[in-house]
Amino acid sequence: MFKRTLLTTLLAVTSFSSSANWVTGVSYISFSQDIEEVTVSADDINMSLLAATLGYKFSVAENFYLIPELRLGTGISDDSLRVLGENVDLEIDSVKSAALKAQYEFSNNIYIFGSYTHASLELSATSTSGFSSYSFTEEGSDSGFGVGAGYNFSEDFALEVSLESYDDDVEFATLSLKYTF
Repeated sequence: MFKRTLLTTLLAVTSFSSSANWVTGVSYISFSQDIEEVTVSADDINMSLLAATLGYKFSVAENFYLIPELRLGTGISDDSLRVLGENVDLEIDSVKSAALKAQYEFSNNIYIFGSYTHASLELSATSTSGFSSYSFTEEGSDSGFGVGAGYNFSEDFALEVSLESYDDDVEFATLSLKYTF
């Protein structure tokens, strides 16, 4: 059974690669989450991530594409806050997501897109008080919607900006460099 699945996957990848519509990229993501807890001395959490993406661009109609995309990233900046008078340092360990983008390309190298994304975020928190230190890691996932725009500055390279919203208080603002091969 495994060999048949592997062979089917290889045939699908081979047929896709002959069409040359793979899209990969690197993204800088600004993560923010609003906090409404009375016991927390901050209004929001702000951290940054660096992520790699891989997708495939399917032509649906003239100038209209569907792009399933995978993203894997890690935190590059941390944040801290005070909870019940104690300092808590927050760090993003990883982000994993799968998205489906609907993209429309205008004739002047500009395109717009909307996306539906399911993301999983692993976050670590550490609190140090006196001689003791406490830490824990939590993973959560959620689905959200996003919008964005891009500019193809060559046949193979594009620059994108997007905003994704999850659960009304979590946002990802993203700047991406994309390469099509």
